[in-house]
Amino acid sequence: MTKTEAIRANRIPTLNRFFTALLLCAAIVPVANAETFSLDDAISAALSRADVETVLLAEVDAAEGRRITAGTRPNPVLGLDREGVDGFSGDGSETILSVEQSFDFFGRRKLAISGADADIRAAQTGAIAERAHISSTVTEAFYGVVYAQSQLDIETTYRDQLSSLLQNTQTRLEAGDAAQYDVERIRQAALNADVSVSRAEANLLSAEAEFEAVTGLIFSSEQDRLVGELLPDTTVQDILLTGNSPYLDRLQAEADAAAAREQMAGIVAPEVTIGAGVRRIDGPFDETGILLGVRVPLPLFDRNQGAYETALAERRSAEARVRLEERRIRAEAEGQLQRYDALLTAAQTYDANALSSSEELRRIALASYTGGEIAVFEVIDALQTARDARLQYLELQHDARSALIALTALFPEISQ
Repeated sequence: MTKTEAIRANRIPTLNRFFTALLLCAAIVPVANAETFSLDDAISAALSRADVETVLLAEVDAAEGRRITAGTRPNPVLGLDREGVDGFSGDGSETILSVEQSFDFFGRRKLAISGADADIRAAQTGAIAERAHISSTVTEAFYGVVYAQSQLDIETTYRDQLSSLLQNTQTRLEAGDAAQYDVERIRQAALNADVSVSRAEANLLSAEAEFEAVTGLIFSSEQDRLVGELLPDTTVQDILLTGNSPYLDRLQAEADAAAAREQMAGIVAPEVTIGAGVRRIDGPFDETGILLGVRVPLPLFDRNQGAYETALAERRSAEARVRLEERRIRAEAEGQLQRYDALLTAAQTYDANALSSSEELRRIALASYTGGEIAVFEVIDALQTARDARLQYLELQHDARSALIALTALFPEISQ
């Protein structure tokens, strides 16, 4: 062996060992001072915005105002009448001062209050449902960013591995231990990897924009990240038996309010107006007397039938909506629960088998290529397989999380 060959033989293994270690440890290096947001941070920020709070409370405030109106008694009526034969100041002039008050003796006001209370409950549960909807939207956007971040990490790691492989192969080419074909083959794969990274970066920007829109939080730098695990570990098997949905609670409260309005419309007896006053007659013989009066509208023609039929139809419609929505929610929840269980099991199985197998294949391929036992396209194939396996596992995690988010949208009490 010549001196030059000896130097080459010593240099290549050293470079190969460095190259192998670099590829095996390739990962995204965390950047210091990067700001992080958790899911709780995101939901809290979204719900604490002033405009959101105003929208959530507006319907409740309006319902409470209607409750005050329903419970308020009608104002008394003060009357003053002056009548004269020869003007208002001559003999025989008559002055009447009276007060009239309407009274509800048949429970109409009580039923109005009951309906208004049900409207308040409907508004309150509606606010809870809207908060749950906002939380679900934020959760979906949050994990959309986490998914895009992870996808970018995988694509960046794969690109960096190919870059290291290209540098090593170029060094081996200069040393006469590799062919130009090997360099060009790796360069082509690296160009494709650059495109994949650019696409992942664009997806992340889109996901971050959606997240900022629903939360009001702003990513101040490219290093800001959301912290969360895509693969959930929540147990939801009993949710179909014990879960409560604010959407059903609101519809039930609306049905209760409609029932109260139906009962109120069914009261045919009118309100009674009672009056009392003083009557004075001016003249040679001044006279003063006391007046008492009762006025009751006779329900001969208008028996409130139109209002009753309207209230009856509204009550039936409200109760039908409750039944339909309950069946829809239970059916959708059952489907999402089955989907969640299947995807969660698939992700766990894939992690235990295919993912670890692909990583082992990558390590073996790198070591074999370093020892000159396999061709360059085989090590590229191994790197691609490992990348594809990580992406497939990421997709399974994201799908499982999406199924859980869909369940949470129906039953907000489920923990994410």
